[in-house]
Amino acid sequence: FFVTFPPAALLPTRVLVGSKDVLTPISHGRRIANAISGAEMLVAPNAGHMLPLERAELVSATLIRLARPHVS
Repeated sequence: FFVTFPPAALLPTRVLVGSKDVLTPISHGRRIANAISGAEMLVAPNAGHMLPLERAELVSATLIRLARPHVS
């Protein structure tokens, strides 16, 4: 597992992972978040790999909070 990102993301970045995701476990999410300067990680309790379906409200709220300061 190897991911390369630019030194700093152009926009705020939050990595969302489900606590029960077996395809992209928390450890992989942590590695991705650590590889992106300034990224934050959010673990959704009792969620698997399909966060937009399993935790739609959480995903939507997170996207709105991240985008709001950048939308005029």
